[in-house]
Amino acid sequence: MSLIPSPHFFKNRRKRAGVSPVVATTIILAVTVTIGLALWSFANSAFGTASREYGEVITEYSRFTSDRFVIANVDFNNPGANEMAFWVYNAGKFETTVNSVVLTCKPDSGCTEPKPAPIGLTQDSPDDPTKPLTVASKQLKKFTFDTGTNIESGKTYELVVVSETGVIQSYIKRSS
Repeated sequence: MSLIPSPHFFKNRRKRAGVSPVVATTIILAVTVTIGLALWSFANSAFGTASREYGEVITEYSRFTSDRFVIANVDFNNPGANEMAFWVYNAGKFETTVNSVVLTCKPDSGCTEPKPAPIGLTQDSPDDPTKPLTVASKQLKKFTFDTGTNIESGKTYELVVVSETGVIQSYIKRSS
């Protein structure tokens, strides 16, 4: 047996179909780039969605944490015996919505009225009575309301204001 291949071996070898190295490299590169672009597109859209949702959560949280308002003053000396006024200053970055107001007489001052109950509020010169009671950022706003009972002279009252986000402020004042 001879170690030299026969001429028929070389003929058969040449007749086999094959892909040239240049074509093979081009196909591999095309497949790699296509898969890479698909993965990049998927990751980019997922990252964009996550970033947008995270931004919305942070914005809502900042609205909650920046709800900074104070009751600047309370006035029991309005023209009507059952009326009183108070001023709210919003020191936060966003508008504050007043959700509820409660006026109570401190028991140690000797009175029992008014009992703790939400009070119907009106804004001074309201544009639309159906609008929520709001205080814009960095503004002082006056609110008046009917207490339902006479404010007794010399008694101590507590006014509690609750915002839409649940922030509570109270103001204690003795009526004159």
